[in-house]
Amino acid sequence: MWIEIYKYLFNFYLFFLLLNICGYSAAIFLGGKKFIPILLYLMGALMAETGTYLIREDIITIFGEVTNAPFNTLFLTIQFLSFSYFYKTNIKNIWFQKYFYIIFCMISVIAYSIYIIDLNTFMTHNPWLSFITLPFLLLLSTVYFYDLLKGEKGYIFINIGIYMVTSCTLIFLSSATFYENINYDLLLIKKSLHITPILLLHTLLFYQIYLSFKKRKETVIVVK
Repeated sequence: MWIEIYKYLFNFYLFFLLLNICGYSAAIFLGGKKFIPILLYLMGALMAETGTYLIREDIITIFGEVTNAPFNTLFLTIQFLSFSYFYKTNIKNIWFQKYFYIIFCMISVIAYSIYIIDLNTFMTHNPWLSFITLPFLLLLSTVYFYDLLKGEKGYIFINIGIYMVTSCTLIFLSSATFYENINYDLLLIKKSLHITPILLLHTLLFYQIYLSFKKRKETVIVVK
């Protein structure tokens, strides 16, 4: 049963991923420059899923090893950079704008120091990068919520999705040791619980771009 549930959730996620890539590409083409970091995140997710598929089907290997760890590291990097840029261009908080680059550089140095010290880390699923970058993204999301509560215009559904995914992923990583040596059914439950907030993020991304197109259409009608 759980394998069917997981496949259903995963296929639904892929559907929304491709749909959002098309939607955000169209929005950017029509002038929505602030959606560029979201599109970069979506392209990073597609790259990671494509790489994982090629590895799983024994079509490619990474330096002779069967692992998707480098794709995962690249995706986490794209996620970190794209979401950080998204918040940098949208948050109005004066203190945040003043110290953003200092904090961002400090987080980057700490996050990637382990990869500089030992390049072999790229070939392993090391949670270090997630544990350092995700709390930073969670902080940015919280600051953005504060802006929105003050009445600033913004992208609340994108922010809700990012907040939900970063917090759930941190909980998931923190409890990872409890899932060691578990049976296959429990592993599928774990994977289903992990992909659910990701699917919800993409659903919220789709709803946000839908609202953007709806607002654009209403503006065009008013102008006419």
